[in-house]
Amino acid sequence: MEDLDCSQSSHGNGYKAHQTKCASLPTITHQDNTDEWEPCECSDVTHSTKTVPWQRNLKSLTKQLVWVGDFAIHFLPVAITIGLVVLYAKGVVWNPDSNEINGILVAAKIYEYLLMGSLSSILLHRIRSGLRSSRGVPLGFLTTPFQVSSPFSFIASRLFWGGGPRRGLNLKNDLTTNIFTSAIIFLALAIGPSSGIIMVPKLDWWPAPVSMQPLENGYSGAILLKAHFDEIYPTALNFSVNRPSCMQESQADVYVTSDTLECSSGGLSQILHTLPQVLSLSYIDKYVSNITISDRDYSKSISVGWQFTDDKTNAVAYATTPLDVVTRQSTTQGFHSWQQFHTPLKAMFQAVTYSQKSEIDPSDRLRILTVATIQQWRHPAVEVNCVTLQKDDKWYTASIAVGSRAVSRLRLERTHVDQHFGSQPFEGLSYIDIGGSLPFRSSAALISKSTNTTSLCIIAAQWIKSEAWILKPFSSGAQTNIAVDPSASLSKEFEDMSNIIAISEEWTSLMNGTVKFVDSNSGSNLEKSVPGLVGLAMACEGHTSTRCLSVGLSLFFADAISRVQYFWDIYGCHTDPLNSLRPAFCEGIQRVENGNASQIEVADSDLPKYIRFNGLKPNKAEMRQLRVFMRDDPNAVEAVIIVEHPGATLPSDDLRKRPQK
Repeated sequence: MEDLDCSQSSHGNGYKAHQTKCASLPTITHQDNTDEWEPCECSDVTHSTKTVPWQRNLKSLTKQLVWVGDFAIHFLPVAITIGLVVLYAKGVVWNPDSNEINGILVAAKIYEYLLMGSLSSILLHRIRSGLRSSRGVPLGFLTTPFQVSSPFSFIASRLFWGGGPRRGLNLKNDLTTNIFTSAIIFLALAIGPSSGIIMVPKLDWWPAPVSMQPLENGYSGAILLKAHFDEIYPTALNFSVNRPSCMQESQADVYVTSDTLECSSGGLSQILHTLPQVLSLSYIDKYVSNITISDRDYSKSISVGWQFTDDKTNAVAYATTPLDVVTRQSTTQGFHSWQQFHTPLKAMFQAVTYSQKSEIDPSDRLRILTVATIQQWRHPAVEVNCVTLQKDDKWYTASIAVGSRAVSRLRLERTHVDQHFGSQPFEGLSYIDIGGSLPFRSSAALISKSTNTTSLCIIAAQWIKSEAWILKPFSSGAQTNIAVDPSASLSKEFEDMSNIIAISEEWTSLMNGTVKFVDSNSGSNLEKSVPGLVGLAMACEGHTSTRCLSVGLSLFFADAISRVQYFWDIYGCHTDPLNSLRPAFCEGIQRVENGNASQIEVADSDLPKYIRFNGLKPNKAEMRQLRVFMRDDPNAVEAVIIVEHPGATLPSDDLRKRPQK
């Protein structure tokens, strides 16, 4: 037995003696590979790990900070995700500039890192829990929490594929850990691209939650056009589809004496005023879509595109514009009163045709219901080919080299052409009947003769289906989505020969209504009143005749055809001078407007032959749709106005969302 200094002892009791001797320890023996120690019992011992209050407070504070950190690493990404879900649900729309978009991209990257940190923390907790318990974890998954930020390299490594379930008692636990870890890793793969897609707004047109405002006393008043739907798109234009107020017979010829917007020549003065600006564009420019025709309450745009040969002997122009009556009634019946937003509003016009069906109600009574079918409006589209004629002793000849109606050779008798000059009370442009000389269908043909050249212009007009819209507050007028750029693929409607509108000579003469024109070629700035086609011929003096005539005539005819619908009378339920509207029908309209009904149910005898124009307030199922009814029997029409924001939005709503039937 030897005395042992406790100060040199490393026994587990952990006490230190102050220069005192302990009881002697027994000699160490080695039996059964076991070391036997005698406890060291010392006197006058002081504990060395005793803590003070500030140390205990620091330890508690550290635990709280760790808890706050664990909470924050999950709270921030969850809060951002919930905020995005709220924005999706509310359909928030805004129009960010480039600096705001760049800031959002940075925020999206930070959002991605926060999500990665949250996933790493979740996975670390799972691995640490397995290590602390008797279950353990697969060796390959030990570093998984630190591989979440680089999931591709981790999936391709042996660590991931070698961390499969182990045989034994921990098979179930290993399988759970394997599935959980794999889910986290594959989720991390999707976070990178999806965080940017989710957070960065998509710049596009989106449905806007606005509604039409009633004009007065909570009731907008139904505006109706007395016509069937197909009637307002005539395939033959003559005197039968023109208002008597727009015509006055004077001996053998008919002229337009009224320069109102309800006549065929209503917009010609503004077209002549704008034509020099269009012609001043460089030859590189091929089309323009903001030629505006305005009234006090509304405006619309005419789009025109052109193409010509290098020698300027051939030119073709394409023009289109929305129906004037639809644009006018829709805008004046509520669009001007819509709320102003920080981004423009886009109102699109579409048609819904109605058909009637009968059914027996529970009381064995027959009732007539209406069934709606969504269609597009039809708008005029005009193609004008102008070509310089070459003449010999007997014939005028030409080749149409551009446009969809190109022909290798066209030949007209000189006597047939020359007789049209002098027989008209105006000079410059004359209607000519050459239908039998053309290898294709056409609407009409005009011929222009100057001192040195004779030009022939062949017109082909059609009704084509297209959306029309208005932009507020920055709109230059209602316009369509028909392509008029000749450098692009032309719309098939311009190439279709089956629906050509026949235009008579008498209807063409209506465009010789009196227009106000300033002849810049005469050196005078005085405004003069001239027939419309004469004014166009005068405006083309000094310009390439084929290009000027094709552009000018396409604008003339597109605008004139868009005003045909004013031939039919327009009434309102509360201002019907003929008292021809049935009370039950008007009451049904008002019930639908007030949201008390979804359809009109009246007897067959109470359904008038009218088309309705003005808007209805949307119900809850159509919060992003505005409706304009057109009523007809048996094929009624309803025009739908969809109001949209041009901007960025988070919701993925269908841009072309249609109302439920």
